[in-house]
Amino acid sequence: MRIIEYRRTSTIDNSKINYATKIFIVKNIEVGTETVSGLSAVFLHNNKTDTKRSIMEIYRTLKPGGRLFIFGSFPNASNLQGLQGNIYLLFLRLIGKGAINGPVHYFSKKEIFAFLKHFSNVDITSLGLVTVPKRILIFPDWLNHWYQKNIFPYIHKELSKLFIASARKTFCAYFDVYAIK
Repeated sequence: MRIIEYRRTSTIDNSKINYATKIFIVKNIEVGTETVSGLSAVFLHNNKTDTKRSIMEIYRTLKPGGRLFIFGSFPNASNLQGLQGNIYLLFLRLIGKGAINGPVHYFSKKEIFAFLKHFSNVDITSLGLVTVPKRILIFPDWLNHWYQKNIFPYIHKELSKLFIASARKTFCAYFDVYAIK
């Protein structure tokens, strides 16, 4: 099993601050097939191909009856933030940068179930609520900061009052997964 630790750092080079510097620390850990009883995982900013490969590797290492808990790793594609994010990812694909890790990738429940199709029991829980995007991707940073401080909290608070329980599942922020092999 390969574990990749990712850190975002800022470096100063010729008086310019580069916030996009990425450090990947790869650790190879030999884990035999069907040797692990339980595993928890977090996938941050993984593209869908890497997420699928990771889940298949986890499946390989889990014993029959082994349990998997994935938390905070599947942002919802069905809310307005997910729609905005998927349009941005489509733009990146059109300019030839669609396979990169970095921007958040959004998932539907159907996609998550497809990733976990080999597991015997899968429970997907909807968590959080997104009424409007927390960040507008086309805004410059200064405008996003102002929006997040002055506009978003008020709109989110008022719209949250209107959402009934069934709508909260559709507009949830993300999905957690519990699965048994």
